[in-house]
Amino acid sequence: MLRPLLHHPVTTILFLAQIMLPLTSALAAPPEPDGDQTVHQLLATDPELQGLARELSATYQKVDSILAEGDRYVLREAQKNWPARRDRCGREKDVRACLVRAFETRITELRMQGGLGPFPGPAKYRCAGENGVIMSAVFYRGGLRPMIILAPPGGGPALVPVAPATTGQGFTGAGIVFLPGASGATALWDGNRYDCHPLAP
Repeated sequence: MLRPLLHHPVTTILFLAQIMLPLTSALAAPPEPDGDQTVHQLLATDPELQGLARELSATYQKVDSILAEGDRYVLREAQKNWPARRDRCGREKDVRACLVRAFETRITELRMQGGLGPFPGPAKYRCAGENGVIMSAVFYRGGLRPMIILAPPGGGPALVPVAPATTGQGFTGAGIVFLPGASGATALWDGNRYDCHPLAP
C-alpha cells in the first residue's frame, strides 16, 4: 500500500475534493429543466456508469476502513457532497461524458487519499515560474485519471485532473498544460510558465 498522498493531512485533501467541483463541470451552462432527470436516467440504464458507481462505492468503503477515526469522519462528511457534485453534470451538453469524468476523478481522488494506488511514480518536481514563484508539483500518471497536485507558496495545494492533450503532447486540465520530459517538465498554469526539475522519490 502506498503512503497517503504527499504526506498532507487527509483532512486537507478531502477539503480539496469539495472545493474543486468546477474541475468536472467548469463554466457549465445554466441547467436544462430535465438535467437532473437525464443524470438519473443514465445512472439507471448505462452499464458503464453503473460499473463506475459500484467501483466508487467499493473504493470509498476500502478507504473508510483504513483511515483513522477522525479522518474517517471527515471522509464521510465529504462523501455526502458527492451526489450534488455528480448531478452538476446535468448542466452539461454531454451529460454522459461529464458523468464518466466525474466518477473517474472521484475514484482516483479516493485512491490517492487512501494511498491505494496503483500509481506509477509519482513524479515529484520543483517548479520555478517566470513570475518568480517557486512551487512543488506531483504528477500521478496512473489511476483512472491522471492527476497533478500543485502546491504554490502561501496557498493550499490544488488537485487538477488532467487528460492527454489532443495534440498528442503532454496533458491538459482546467487552466493547466503539463509537458513531462526525460529531464524535467514544463507547466503552463494560470497564465504563467514554470520550468520543473525532478526531485528524488
